[in-house]
Amino acid sequence: KFDDSIISDDIKKLLKGLHDVCVGKIGVEEALIENLKNAEFTEDDKLKCYVHCLLVQVGAMDLAGHIDAEAAIELIPEQIRVSVIQEANKCAKDKEKVEDHCSRAFATIKCLHDVNPDIYYMF
Repeated sequence: KFDDSIISDDIKKLLKGLHDVCVGKIGVEEALIENLKNAEFTEDDKLKCYVHCLLVQVGAMDLAGHIDAEAAIELIPEQIRVSVIQEANKCAKDKEKVEDHCSRAFATIKCLHDVNPDIYYMF
């Protein structure tokens, strides 16, 4: 399980702001996000688009749907940075064929959790 004490308060504040922006934009239920934080991947279109919104907001996914974890490198705690980038880029490559950007974002973070639950973090 991910130890969120390695995330600085400044980054947590920033992520909370991104969370609020994406919830406002997408209208996803907080309960689904809470489940996602606990690695319960509910098949819900709004939840998938919430994940897409977060990845776009942090710069880890471009508008064409390409995922590049290194773009969000400053948000990733140093202790897990190398493994997060390696695993996320591998998962992104595996999920490239998923047409819908929301579904692709969701499938990528699910893959990241499945590959290494210790580096999975959702906000």
